Amino acid sequence: MSKVVVVGDFHAALSVHTERLPRPYQSVPGTGLATGGAGRGTVQAVAAARLGAAVTFIGRVGTDIHAQVATQLYQTENINIEFLVRDHSAPTGVNLTFHDPEGKWQSAYAPGANARLTASDVERGQRAIAAADVLVTQLGVPQAAVKRALELAREHNVRSVFKPTPFAPIEPATITLADLVTPNEDELRELALNVNPQDAPQKQITVCTLGAKGAQFFQRQGGQMKTDRVAGFQKRPVDVRGAGDVFSAALAVALAEGQALTDAIRFANAAGALSVTLRGSVAGAPSRAAVDALVATVQKPSVQP
Repeated sequence: MSKVVVVGDFHAALSVHTERLPRPYQSVPGTGLATGGAGRGTVQAVAAARLGAAVTFIGRVGTDIHAQVATQLYQTENINIEFLVRDHSAPTGVNLTFHDPEGKWQSAYAPGANARLTASDVERGQRAIAAADVLVTQLGVPQAAVKRALELAREHNVRSVFKPTPFAPIEPATITLADLVTPNEDELRELALNVNPQDAPQKQITVCTLGAKGAQFFQRQGGQMKTDRVAGFQKRPVDVRGAGDVFSAALAVALAEGQALTDAIRFANAAGALSVTLRGSVAGAPSRAAVDALVATVQKPSVQP
């Protein structure tokens, strides 16, 4: 079984369905209050676990009732939380979303303890990182923690996947530590403003997600930049939130299992496509059987220049 470590965030997710979204200074009645887990790091961890990896999660929650939501979710998904820090000074992160009948939504979140994850917290999980096949992280936690996670992965020769979301200006020294970077199109443009692509490490691979169009990857070979597109899968979207995180986790699992890059991207494309068919970022993380079945519908490798 492949081993994946995720360094990231947890948010207790509260969602309400309303007849219409509230306007400024307005309160509207809602129905169907639902609670659960969310957070980009949590989506990555759950997705990797459902795809068959042994997952360890490194993050921070409070000691409130929302922390119990986190631990219950991780236990249900068989995710190791030995290095999940309980913060006695900050609450667990919370995300509140309103949905209207047409599928439009508004969301607000308070990061809480997520914003207090430190490089030292990550270092306490060094043993797990050293034993992993792949490390996955994103910007749901402070960049100091992200950078230390990527440094430890590099020190222990562990492959790393970095999803630069939610996007914020990033130190070039942090980006260049990652073996694979998985931005969407908007994030790729923002990254170009932070780091000159020519300054990226020789072995770094950028995989840009394109939704139903698949993904485009960029890789230096022989002093030149090679780029190919791996076709995606058409699925009717219900909720696209979390698709990029599911993609990143699936890519990590496939690479940890030794799949070739284009096969790993195809596997990740399938996982991302399936994730948009259900409402809820965590709920949308697909099973291994579902992803394998979708990948099997491709008779031949579908790589476009």
